[in-house]
Amino acid sequence: MGGRADFEERQEARKLKYEELSKKAEEKSSQYMNSTAHRILANTPRTTYNSRTSF
Repeated sequence: MGGRADFEERQEARKLKYEELSKKAEEKSSQYMNSTAHRILANTPRTTYNSRTSF
């Protein structure tokens, strides 16, 4: 009858793992948003292929 306790332990371990992955992803995202290269790209005007041609 230890199956239920084992299930709860595995469920808790999975929950902790996903919380840790979530924190890592959030940190990576904030680093990307604060990077200089991202700010430069965000401010650079984009042109499409169609707007470059004058024909």
